[in-house]
Amino acid sequence: MRTSCDVPVRRQDLDGLPSRQPDTGIAEIDRLLGTIQEALRFDLIRATEDATRLARLLASKTSQACRPAPVWGGLAPWQIHKIRRYIEDGLDDKLPIEEIADLIPLSAPHFSRAFKQSFGETPHAYIVRLRIERAKALMLSTSESLSQVALACGLADQSHLCRLFRKFTGASPAAWRREQRQLAA
Repeated sequence: MRTSCDVPVRRQDLDGLPSRQPDTGIAEIDRLLGTIQEALRFDLIRATEDATRLARLLASKTSQACRPAPVWGGLAPWQIHKIRRYIEDGLDDKLPIEEIADLIPLSAPHFSRAFKQSFGETPHAYIVRLRIERAKALMLSTSESLSQVALACGLADQSHLCRLFRKFTGASPAAWRREQRQLAA
């Protein structure tokens, strides 16, 4: 898909900047950078003039009303909101990828790719991170046993909590809880 931003501009068109010219493209910018680099060795006046042209070109490029390219492969804002809410509300239960993908309806593989594009991490990593954050909050706000905290966060058992917690924080849940309580006191 081409936009008006993809049309190259001739060098003689740049002399009268700042006019509203279409985007010159990468080739023109590369050419100007090359002439500036070459002129820096031998002709500082020419290098300054070319640098000024490049600055004008870049300034006109950013001021043009070209739409930014859409991000392909990500989720729409309404989908992100719906998924976030569903995951946060269901952290204490199983959250199969297929079930989450059905909310917006996408196939599980397509959903996983789009999720990673939008959230920056896989659905599984996102869910585990939220579960560990919830475990931290529960450990600080309640005196529940670690096995109860694990179950409340949707983890299988206390050893599952310990393994994931150590992976994310570098400390065991019990040691982390003691340290946080000592810091608070």
